[in-house]
Amino acid sequence: MEERNTAVPSAAEGNENDERDLKLVFRLQDAIQDDVVERALLRRGWIRFEMPVAADETGLVVPPSPGGNGLVDHNNKSIGVNGPNCKYNLHFKRGRFTKTEFADATRPLAALESNRLRINHFNESVLITHKGKLLRLMKKLRVLHGAIFNFAPEGYILPSEYTKFTKAYSKYRDEGACWIVKPQGLSQGQGISLVRDLSDLKYDCESVIQR
Repeated sequence: MEERNTAVPSAAEGNENDERDLKLVFRLQDAIQDDVVERALLRRGWIRFEMPVAADETGLVVPPSPGGNGLVDHNNKSIGVNGPNCKYNLHFKRGRFTKTEFADATRPLAALESNRLRINHFNESVLITHKGKLLRLMKKLRVLHGAIFNFAPEGYILPSEYTKFTKAYSKYRDEGACWIVKPQGLSQGQGISLVRDLSDLKYDCESVIQR
């Protein structure tokens, strides 16, 4: 097996994207080592933020929780997103941020001071990444703004809108319309099927069907 080179180039190597002078700090999601992200940031001169050691009221070190990445205090809110002891400029998570984290990440630290913290998610991005939510959103936008949103294909959520779908199927049946069925919980083309005849429609989970 080929061994990857994970060495971080030094400033002397003349990396054109070097940002060491800015002294930027990043924090990865707790308990996860994201090798690609970490190597990319370190290569650009970023510094990894290390969570402080957790201790109880007696000052004794508290053992890490299962899945943790060391003796760190994952519940210390003062170090959280824009907490009073927040020492990092970027917080990278594979999972979702909470509503509170989104709110904190977009508020100024002080009345006349801009927020230097960045997170790797957009709030409510699920509206365009979840098939059913996107379909509902496009229907609402079509009602509110009219024909400008007619570019979105006609669609229905199964099984909750099965009756509405069958009416549309009957309407376009003589045209030989083709319908695409996409499971809501899958991605990358998994579980997708094409249907021209109602008898061929099969699904075992909540799905979106579009003409």
